[in-house]
Amino acid sequence: MKAERKEWTLQEWLDNFQIEEYEQESITWNELLMGIAKVTAMMPIDKITPHIIKSMFMALYLHYDPNGDFVSQVKENHTLLDKIFRKTYGKSIIERVEGYVVCPTGDYSGIEHFPDIGSYVFDPFCHFGDECDFGSTSNNVHYNFGTGCRFRDWCKFAKMSEFRSCCVFGEENQFDIITVFGDNCTFFDDCEFKGLTRFGEGCEFHRCQQFGSGILFVDSCTFERGERPTNAEAVRMRNYQAASDNKKRIDALVEYILAVGKLQDDIVSANLLYNALTVLDNTDNPALKLMYFLNNTGGQGREIVNEFIKINAPTKAGTILNLDIAIWFLNEYFPEKSKLWDITYSVRAAVAECAFRH
Repeated sequence: MKAERKEWTLQEWLDNFQIEEYEQESITWNELLMGIAKVTAMMPIDKITPHIIKSMFMALYLHYDPNGDFVSQVKENHTLLDKIFRKTYGKSIIERVEGYVVCPTGDYSGIEHFPDIGSYVFDPFCHFGDECDFGSTSNNVHYNFGTGCRFRDWCKFAKMSEFRSCCVFGEENQFDIITVFGDNCTFFDDCEFKGLTRFGEGCEFHRCQQFGSGILFVDSCTFERGERPTNAEAVRMRNYQAASDNKKRIDALVEYILAVGKLQDDIVSANLLYNALTVLDNTDNPALKLMYFLNNTGGQGREIVNEFIKINAPTKAGTILNLDIAIWFLNEYFPEKSKLWDITYSVRAAVAECAFRH
């Protein structure tokens, strides 16, 4: 006797494999993978720094709580990694960052100040007029401008700003705090770069410009007047002569602090300690200095990072790595209500215990 034949709908057949239960997890994970691949696929291997490799490994595999929601954690790691990619390469690994005010391509030349309602993302080829003030009362606000945006004269950027490639700037624009420019941007008379600034490849500078310390030029920038600026007089070289012994000392100190705090398997805490000790370098009484630095006592942490920005490493790769670390502290660790600050309370307590023991 033949068994009764059953007709299946496509949805019923798919339900047998529980595809929908894991569909969102798969989509979210692959969005992260494809975002990374989109930026790195054609990139020369020497441009993928050790800090980027470590950050990708943590975002993909380590920075997760097995008891937490997987999708939300992947999205959070995607956003954090995207910030690092945009600071380092001027390229995004996601289409949009949640929580931003998205402004479409258009002419904004009639606006002198944008409302203080959060961070902004501007689509490509936006136009801005004279004396446009990009500022905010919030410490966590920043501005992201798409490819080919054009700015006229006397604009002021008082918060962290990121510009994609081929942006054009008129006369006497002022850039404070942290600014990252993509490739082939063009600057005219008397622009002033005060804070930590990174220029992409092929940027053009016409006539006089004012460069502060903490400036990083990538390859093939051109200057209409004068030679390529150097900050050699304004910075001090780090002492790398005892690099091997210093690395052993740092490894031992990190291992000791993690053991005191019972944090041996805490990758986030270990990464924080290594980054902090890279900034502090060869310092006496490192545990005590580390305590003041990580707690930002009296603003010391930020001050130390600002001094660290002025230090030139012997190689371009080293300079870019130092820049990554500085941006990581200023943008991820020190800001008010930082999640990274909140979740690293235990390591700060362990550092304090080690400092008072010695």
